[in-house]
Formats: sequence, structure tokens, C-alpha cells
Amino acid sequence: MKNNFCILPFIHLSTRTNGAMQLCCHANSGSAEDYRSIGYNRKDTGEFVYVDQDRPSEYWNTEYYKSVRRKFMQGKVPVECRACFKEEAAGYRSKRQWENEEWAEKLSFNEVLARVEPDGTAPFDIKYVDMKLGNKCDLACLMCNPADSSKWIPDYNKLMKSDIDQETKNTLEWRKEEGRLNWYRHDSVFWKDIQDKLDTMESFYIIGGEPTINSEFESFLEMCVKSGHSDHIKLRFNTNGLTTTERHLELYKRFKHVLIHLSVDGIGAYHNLIRYPSNWIEMEKKLDWWDSTPDNVEVTIDTTASVLNIMHIPDLVKWKVKKQYKKISQYPTNKGLIGMHFLHSPEFLNVTVLPSNLKKTVTEKYYELFDYLGNDVANSYKKFHALLDFMNSTDNSHMWPKTLKYLDNMDSIRQTNWKSVLLDYDKT
Repeated sequence: MKNNFCILPFIHLSTRTNGAMQLCCHANSGSAEDYRSIGYNRKDTGEFVYVDQDRPSEYWNTEYYKSVRRKFMQGKVPVECRACFKEEAAGYRSKRQWENEEWAEKLSFNEVLARVEPDGTAPFDIKYVDMKLGNKCDLACLMCNPADSSKWIPDYNKLMKSDIDQETKNTLEWRKEEGRLNWYRHDSVFWKDIQDKLDTMESFYIIGGEPTINSEFESFLEMCVKSGHSDHIKLRFNTNGLTTTERHLELYKRFKHVLIHLSVDGIGAYHNLIRYPSNWIEMEKKLDWWDSTPDNVEVTIDTTASVLNIMHIPDLVKWKVKKQYKKISQYPTNKGLIGMHFLHSPEFLNVTVLPSNLKKTVTEKYYELFDYLGNDVANSYKKFHALLDFMNSTDNSHMWPKTLKYLDNMDSIRQTNWKSVLLDYDKT
């Protein structure tokens, strides 16, 4: 198998919050002057594929999708996949790598590729679906946007009227008219394809918005259970953890395995600033609830590393260790610590924008954390070193003034005070 290969375009279906069909949740869905919305599937006419009206099975072999498959079969790197390879260059285990490792245990890649024609045409034999159930959300996290959170919309409108520069506005621009944020309603043709494949489906990954407040999330779980196939399906989803119901818990019990990623980006004042407008005291109570879920439910804490919390992650890790949860992140892949992903967009919140003096301070904090954890743990959990390598891989400090201006404007809109939380940044 080619070193640059990824199995996902051959077995995997993914949607964006607006119903656009995409290569995967990590595909680079930004825009460039000559290539709009990288990662979106597009018809041979150039139109995007939207799964509320376009059955994925009918657009599984567009020329766009076939070209990506051809590149992987030839050992080439599609431009859509640069985020994974950028992370790998920093020593981080990318989505491409861990997906390949996981699926290599379940499938013969050679057998999958044997059914693919030289031009990239593949049978619609999906095993894994990643769906984003719109943008309905009860939080407006500081690094998020209205495309992924409905609660962000009022603040977005105010931000666009503020005095931030035009380049930043262009970066944050949200084209509501391009999406169908209610694509997942029951009349969507998408569900016909999913229901037809439940007997051979192995995994679902669900995010939002916030899936647990979405009625279609519960309806989907019920559909799987009523079909009689949930006992061989692995369910995975991201949640802010605030919605906990006994009905959901009963449904989780009916699946083969449920992996729940709780989004926690900081404790105390950091949590309150970043995961606005939630409250840390309430969140800690919810974490206790998740720690008592059934045996088939695996729960992890997942952090999005950005300029908002990179200084604080060591304190978050120490807090996690001291809590001594009986199940949260108590699995080999997490070493009893946390899961972690890198924020890539908006770029002015990416950790590469930190000035050199702040990068030095970050490095010192992490080496102090390594001493706290012990060399064995610090060296075996490579994400911390990968985060430092990624931070230092590029000097984007020219964007730092945009970062500070953004934080000032959000303070004005939300009546928050970032300088009272992100103390190291107030010194610059």
C-alpha cells in the first residue's frame, strides 16, 4: 500500500453542517480564488452535492471523487488532504493515519481496491458515515462560527459591523445562502441511502452543531435500534456534554460500542471564556454523570488546541489527572490524560500566530508538565510534543494583532474580559 494512501474516499460518506457532501470532516474546506470550498463533492456540472436533495449513492462517482481516489491509488497527495499531512510533518498522528490503522483491522484494503476501476469508479459500499446534523447548538464557543453554531449568529452579525479589518471579515465570512442548515430533516433523501445500508454499516460519527439537542439525533438512534442492526454498529459523537437524558442513555446501551468525545477546552475561567456561555460549575457536574455511563460507553475529554488555551492545557491536564475519573479518558490511547486536536481555522487563532516570546513561554510550561507527569508518560503521549512542533513549524506572528483585535471585539460584544483570563497575552 502506498505511504500516502487513505482508505476513507473508498468506504466513507461525510457531510458538512450545511448538507454538502464532502470527502471527510478533516478535508480542507476553505476557499481559494481558483478553488472554492475545497473538499466539497461536486457534480460534473460544477454544482455542489447537497444530500437533502441529492442521494449520495447517485453522486458517489463524480469526476471529483474519482480524481481523489486516483491520486491515492497513485501514491499522490490530494490538495484536499493537506491538513493531515501538515499534522504528520509535526509528528502528530493524523486522522488519515489512525483511520487507516483502525480500518486495516476490519477490512482488506487490497480487496476494497480490487473493486475500484482504474479511473477511480468505486461501488457504493460504505461502511462508515460521518454526519453533521446542521448548526443547531446551545453554545457559541469563542473559536467557532455561525456555520457550526446557530447561537453564534447574533454575535456574528455584530462582529461584521464592528471595526475589525476587512481581511479578517473575509476570513470569517459566512454565506448562509450557500447551505441548507436543516438538511437532515426526515424528508432528506440522505436517510434512504443510510437505511438501505444499515445491515452492513459498521460505524457512525456524528457532530453538529450540538447533536444531543437535535430531535433527529434521537430519531436516528431509534431508527438504528428498530432496524435490529444497532448491536453491530459502533456509534461515535462529539458533544459539549450538557444534555444528559435517560432516553439517550437507554438508546446508547443498544449499540455495540459508543465512543463519546466531550469537548472541554479548559477549566474555570478558561472554560467560561472559551465555551461561552456555559458555566464550569455546571460542566463539572455533567462530567460526573458521564463518568457513570454503562460499560459499552467509552468517554473521552477532547480539547481543541488554539491560542485560546495552549498556555492553559498543562493545567487542564493536571486537573484531569487529579480528578481520578473511573472511566473518562481512562483508555490506552489517552494515557489517562486528554484527547487533542489542532485548530486550523480561523488561522489567526491557530497556535502558529504566537510571537516568539510567547512560544518560548508555552514551551517552558509544557516541559514543566512533562516533569509533573514523568518522562515515561510524557514521552509515550506524543501529542504534546507534536503540538509544540506544530506551533514552531511556521511563524505566522504577523497575524497576532488580528488575534488581539478579535478578542477585544468579542469582549465588547459579549461583555467578557479576555485579559483577566489569558494573562500571558495581556503582557504583549
